[in-house]
Amino acid sequence: MLIRLCFVLSLSVNLAFAQVRETKAIPPPVELDISGPSVVHVGSNLWFTATLTNRSVKVIAVPSVSSQGWQYMVGEWWKIVDKTGKQLRFKPRTDLPFDNNIGAPVLHDSDFVLLEPGQTIEYKHETLGDPSDKFIFPRGGTYFVSLSWRFCAPKVKAGANGTVGYTCGLTYALNQSVRGAVLETPSFDVQSNVWRISLK
Repeated sequence: MLIRLCFVLSLSVNLAFAQVRETKAIPPPVELDISGPSVVHVGSNLWFTATLTNRSVKVIAVPSVSSQGWQYMVGEWWKIVDKTGKQLRFKPRTDLPFDNNIGAPVLHDSDFVLLEPGQTIEYKHETLGDPSDKFIFPRGGTYFVSLSWRFCAPKVKAGANGTVGYTCGLTYALNQSVRGAVLETPSFDVQSNVWRISLK
């Protein structure tokens, strides 16, 4: 019985440590904050500003506000829930922000900004779009808006027989310094703060 009890305790402790290890995931190298109006009237624009801050100790490459390589922070990246936590439905034909059949884009220097540790970049509604164009608001009331951003870091991978493969974009058109920063920037998935709005 004592041996069995020790085994159970040991197993419980190991599981607890495993759970701690799982919860100690590597934090994303950036912090994402959104801000916008607190009160919105039906039919008015819902324009937000997003600020991305480099929280790492290295220079990282992030999308510029005028990047044409990908579509950023649109469509399904926005999330709006009501006060019960129920997510709003997408309007028809707005839930797919891009065509997955399009080939990997050729990336250019103008697609990126290099952020030093602690530096920020601000994206306004011209880049972010209007999330209210994507969702169906059933009625007036209180809603909560958040934004997530998944950065798929471009990588160059050696293939069989000397071939070269690419992920998330072709980097050959970038100058050496930008390309180096892009290839060293890790992929990440970051969630913004939650912004409360009142729809009148």
